[in-house]
Amino acid sequence: VYLDSNVVPAGAQRPAFLFYSISGSYNYIYLDSVEVEALPACVAYNFAESNVTDSSADLSWSFTGNNSFNLEYGPTGFIQGTGTGAQAGTTVSSVSAPYSLTGLNPNTTYDYYVENACNPGTWYGPFTFTTECTGPLAAGTYTVGATGDFATLDSVMSTLNVCGIGGAVTFEFQAGSFIASSAIGEINGSSATNTITFKGGSAADTITAGGDAAFVLEGAKHMVFEDLYIYAPGSKGFRLNGTEDVTIDGNTIEIGATTSSLANGIVASASSTSIYSTTSGEKDLTITDNHVDGGYFAIRLYGSSAGRNENVDISGNTVMNTYYYGIYVYYGTDVTISDNHLSGFGSNFAYGIYPYQVDGAVISLNHVSDCYYGVYAYYLSSTSAATQSSEISNNMFDAGYYGLSVLYGDSVGVYHNTARGGYAGVRDYYNGTSVNFRNNIFVGGTYALYNYNTNAFGDYNLYHSTGTYLGYSYVSSPYTLTYIDSLGQLQALDSTMHMSSVEGDPIFAGATDLHVFGPLANDAGDNTVGITVDIDGDTRPMSGSTVVDMGADEYDVIGDDASLTMLVSPTSGVCGDDSLMVSVEIGNFGQNTLTSLTVSADVLGQTLSATPTGLSIPFGGKDTIMLGYVSNYVGGPMSVVAYTQLTNDGRPNNDTLSTSVDIADAQQVSPVYPDFVCAGDDVDLSVTIPTMGKVMWASGSDTIAIVDADSTITIPGLTMDTTITVSAVNYTDSVGQKTPGSGYSYTGAYGLSFTSSSAMTLDSVTLFPSGAGNSTIVIEDASTGAQLYSITVSTTATGYSPEQVFLGASLGTGSYKIWLNGTTTGGLYDNLSATYPYYSTDSNVVITGDRNGGSSWYEYFYDWKVTMGGCDREDSTFTVAIHPDPVAMISVDTANATISATDWTASWSTSGTMDADSISVEFSNGTTSTDTAGTVTFTANNAGETVTVIAYGPCSSDTATFTFDVNQISVDEDFMNGSLSIYPNPTRGLFNVEFATEQSKDVEISIVNMVGQVISTDVVEVNGVYNNQFDLSNESAGVYFITFTTDEGTLTERITVE
Repeated sequence: VYLDSNVVPAGAQRPAFLFYSISGSYNYIYLDSVEVEALPACVAYNFAESNVTDSSADLSWSFTGNNSFNLEYGPTGFIQGTGTGAQAGTTVSSVSAPYSLTGLNPNTTYDYYVENACNPGTWYGPFTFTTECTGPLAAGTYTVGATGDFATLDSVMSTLNVCGIGGAVTFEFQAGSFIASSAIGEINGSSATNTITFKGGSAADTITAGGDAAFVLEGAKHMVFEDLYIYAPGSKGFRLNGTEDVTIDGNTIEIGATTSSLANGIVASASSTSIYSTTSGEKDLTITDNHVDGGYFAIRLYGSSAGRNENVDISGNTVMNTYYYGIYVYYGTDVTISDNHLSGFGSNFAYGIYPYQVDGAVISLNHVSDCYYGVYAYYLSSTSAATQSSEISNNMFDAGYYGLSVLYGDSVGVYHNTARGGYAGVRDYYNGTSVNFRNNIFVGGTYALYNYNTNAFGDYNLYHSTGTYLGYSYVSSPYTLTYIDSLGQLQALDSTMHMSSVEGDPIFAGATDLHVFGPLANDAGDNTVGITVDIDGDTRPMSGSTVVDMGADEYDVIGDDASLTMLVSPTSGVCGDDSLMVSVEIGNFGQNTLTSLTVSADVLGQTLSATPTGLSIPFGGKDTIMLGYVSNYVGGPMSVVAYTQLTNDGRPNNDTLSTSVDIADAQQVSPVYPDFVCAGDDVDLSVTIPTMGKVMWASGSDTIAIVDADSTITIPGLTMDTTITVSAVNYTDSVGQKTPGSGYSYTGAYGLSFTSSSAMTLDSVTLFPSGAGNSTIVIEDASTGAQLYSITVSTTATGYSPEQVFLGASLGTGSYKIWLNGTTTGGLYDNLSATYPYYSTDSNVVITGDRNGGSSWYEYFYDWKVTMGGCDREDSTFTVAIHPDPVAMISVDTANATISATDWTASWSTSGTMDADSISVEFSNGTTSTDTAGTVTFTANNAGETVTVIAYGPCSSDTATFTFDVNQISVDEDFMNGSLSIYPNPTRGLFNVEFATEQSKDVEISIVNMVGQVISTDVVEVNGVYNNQFDLSNESAGVYFITFTTDEGTLTERITVE
């Protein structure tokens, strides 16, 4: 704090310290060492803003020193100095105080900083102000982004909330990330025609959620949100509270997997911290064609009897991976839930669609799967307050417990639905006489229909149970409990109903496809229901027919139809082999018995075909066709495209099956090793195949080491050639909870999700059954849903005692689910407390969550025993040899030397040199070479010339020397006056030598053989005629050289001994 002499009069500069206390309390405060310093020579202070308009503001401050400053300003939150785009500021240099900023945007909050020129680097700020509105925002399209009309989403919200609009406005987002830190309410000037639209652009724009939601609509009206990408992990995409005329269309809302009720897609709640706070109701709300991924609720509207949700359309949305509720509407009037696709729920007890206390609910054309309850319709009605009657029609529900539940209904039409439940297809609970079930297909694992104190009407329905009984009927007064064993017994309960219903398997198109192929539901419905299209938009009744079909699908029975229903082998995870059988399952969905067809498959560049004989597949039956073998040892995905050829096939769209299976690598173990080492060297060994698991290194019967496949072992000081075998080895491991803690007993289709990072065999699990019985355990591919194993195990344990059951399921690298598909034990024990993930010792097997991705429950399967190491592989045997010492050898071909008057040239060779990496050759005349052969030239006769070769090996070297004579280089023709005579030549051993000298001379006479070995040497004094006989009869036949050396030179002649 500075005492400014311009403000405080001279003589009155007395500082005071003022403290304020709460009434009735007091504190002791002690001050000492107070010092009043002089005002700095270069400082700025007392910053203020005045005269703020929609486009300008006057800035002022006090200072010492020169009146010269630098100013930087920008939208609030901008990054000083280095900001870019929406976070960039504007710098103005050499300004003086006061200073007027102009060219500002209306209703925009700005920050500014000031730097005194006399103190560079010291900035004051930020200081903040907000410009005024110019009036309502004019109609038009505005861009939001770094170069847009509005830099931030917050600035848009502020302008709307403060200034209002003068016509319809649209905000298009540029590339970038945007966040709204404030809610948006009812905007002045908005109306049914003056709408406010937030629209995603063609660039990569992302709306991220703040603490509450990406968009918070508090009483907002007349708004459209379309084509936006909203990223809100752990938060909400939209929170509505008392909105009207709002459309949310075509958006992608990413929430992510969660078990927290704070993370949701689109919810209505009056609280920012809880979704369980009722609103006054959302009116004229449209939620269409959105993709919602994850969240606890995907779409939740939470009204009350006093504040109902009215005129709501939730249609065309895709909901995936939501944890608990897909579409939830609590209290409503005129609510349409249509053409939505909901799947992949996380909770074991998830609800697909849950309408509660809805008057005028239309639930139609929806596909719901992977949940506990398909639709839970609670207190639906049709009163005069609604403009439409409540109707559940043309839906496909596939759920783990109840496919369709209708509870306490009044004036509800339930028509043309196909519902399958793991427990019951339909639950008819306390419904009034005005609830009408007609033209439906109900399939259940225990009961097709479950009736409880109901007065609802039912007829023209198809019922099918895979359990012991067709249905269950309970009446409390007078008490009557009936386990319905047949359609006849159902009809006997009330002769006014079910007389046109049918019983039997509808024959669905596939394991997860509820379209129908069987004849029972065809042309068996009631036309008076009046629904004229099916779930796919096909006309009812189908062309050529006069009666509608039961169920959601309108279809024709086909005479001939061969369908490829699944790839039987190879299955994902199978080990590679030279002979992998390719086989497929075909189903006959035509009325005529299937007796002949051709089935082919394109695999690994070859086409396998089979035309089996002796076929007799009845309608609805299936058979396996073996097509042939392919060779594939290399792991990885293998594509299979199979197709059928059947004359007059009525459904060509099910003739082709394209799939991919993951083949587990089974290539021979591939070691990395040196062929040779020096004696005493350490040897490093590793493998490139396999890449995971364990390998055993052995020499003879001695095991060297068993190590991880990605490890390197070292053999120290190898001194002899060693043969080594490396093998892939299997090992056992365990994973998962050992025993259940606090939990419950269940029989439902629950289980666990797990991954394997290498090939494995799930040998066994431990169950805790209530009583003796059989349990069917299914293992499926998590990505495709294809069943890999269905294993029925028998247990004798009772009272939830543990019992190990053996599975022997071989699996490759991938993600899987293991779950219970029925048990007669009375129940298997779950653990309420789970702490995922669970790792095997080597982390190759990981249990990641329950079957649906939940993290609270541990389901059924305890103390897994797994065998790791993958597929059987051929061993590899190799030898690491000790480098042999090199052997040096060299020779000179003197016998075939080329001799001229001045030169003697001979060929040389290191032939016989062994185990050398390189050589070095040096002659006594200085000639050198690193070649293995060549020629050498001498210019003077001389006995005892030498050549030395050094042979270098990796570990040592060897040296050899060869001695030879250079002779017969010609001398002058007058040598000894041309008197030399040698005869006979050739000779058998004896020959004469004659010559004459003019004067006394010493003559050296030497004889050598072909390899330079000296046979004889003599020096004689000759004065006149020399005549002597030499005897080589004891020498081997061959060529010899006789050399005469005088002071005149040297002469060599050839002698041939025969």
